[in-house]
Amino acid sequence: MAEFYCDYVHRRLPNYRMVMPKDVPIAAGGNIDDWDLLRVRAANQLNPTGRGYVDTAGYTIIRVHVPLEEIRKL
Repeated sequence: MAEFYCDYVHRRLPNYRMVMPKDVPIAAGGNIDDWDLLRVRAANQLNPTGRGYVDTAGYTIIRVHVPLEEIRKL
């Protein structure tokens, strides 16, 4: 588990956020220039499930502002 995590927002697709450990390179195939840093937060500020995804894969991508109607169709 990292001590700190960074939250990023995608520059062209702002409904997508990425969380990854601080001071860790972006995953293969990614480009950090596509992302803007939103904030850095301590490990205890992430929920344990989300932190587990990040610690396992090296990052997680979250889609925000999803309409409830879209979720109901799933």
